[in-house]
Amino acid sequence: MEQFTLNQLHYFYMLAKTLNYRVASSKLNISEPALSKQIHSLENSINIKLFIKKGRNIDLTSDGIKVFTNVTKVLKELDNFNNQIAIINRSDKNNLTLNIGLSGNKYIYKYLYLLKNTYPEVKINIEEIKSSLIISKIKNKELDFGITYVPINDSEISNDFMLNDELIAVSSSFGKYKNLIDISLKDLSNLPIAVLSRDYAIRKVIDEYFYNELLTPNYQFELNNYQSCLNTIKNTDTITLLPKTFLRYENLENFNVIRLKDKLEPLKVFGMHLKRNKFNSCLNYLLKIIEKNICNQNFNERSKYRHYK
Repeated sequence: MEQFTLNQLHYFYMLAKTLNYRVASSKLNISEPALSKQIHSLENSINIKLFIKKGRNIDLTSDGIKVFTNVTKVLKELDNFNNQIAIINRSDKNNLTLNIGLSGNKYIYKYLYLLKNTYPEVKINIEEIKSSLIISKIKNKELDFGITYVPINDSEISNDFMLNDELIAVSSSFGKYKNLIDISLKDLSNLPIAVLSRDYAIRKVIDEYFYNELLTPNYQFELNNYQSCLNTIKNTDTITLLPKTFLRYENLENFNVIRLKDKLEPLKVFGMHLKRNKFNSCLNYLLKIIEKNICNQNFNERSKYRHYK
């Protein structure tokens, strides 16, 4: 006697519930002839007539009703079993802690809710710190992953290009430079600038922009974080230079975004981690989310995290 399959039980269950081949085959995503063939094969396997025709309709036989009752119990137990397996497989998720260091780029925040939907118990620690601290904390295994501008030349750290960002000038929307629409680096160098400290990788990029044009910028404030730069320009007649992605999460009513006229190289955003570290499932999932969604951003280039899939 031919052995019946689990799929055949599913097919029988759906047909017994709907008593309609067209509806059942549609729900099962198979053709009506294929469904009919599987039902006949099941009947032959168990040597029981399950359905009878009533005009253009079908109905369960008395034996079919008994089989349906038992199959319902079997499938319910199978669902319970699958749920238990899922809980066991998720046990590593519920004990995860994900430590991430950011240097300016904030786009990762918008994807955290997707991560929490899949890993509801994971503890996520995010530090917005200087690039140099990100490097040292990764090497000391205090961070699992870091995001910064410009690659880091360190034999222990892997740098992976993630996306292109853009440098923009920003002033207060109420101050002296509120009507500026665009500006060249040459003109900007003559204005008072609030800038990040030299510990930030992006500061080195900004310095290089001016250096390449043989310009000496008028740095009036050197600050320890991006938010301080914004607070400074709100309260003084100064301009700051920031990545476009950072401003994406700020209230733009308080700020005037000024386009830089110069054709500058894009700001390259890199993800970094210890070369010898194996990513946990939580971080792998977050990187997949970023890779999937980042291509929809208007400032980007496709993420290079394909090898983590």
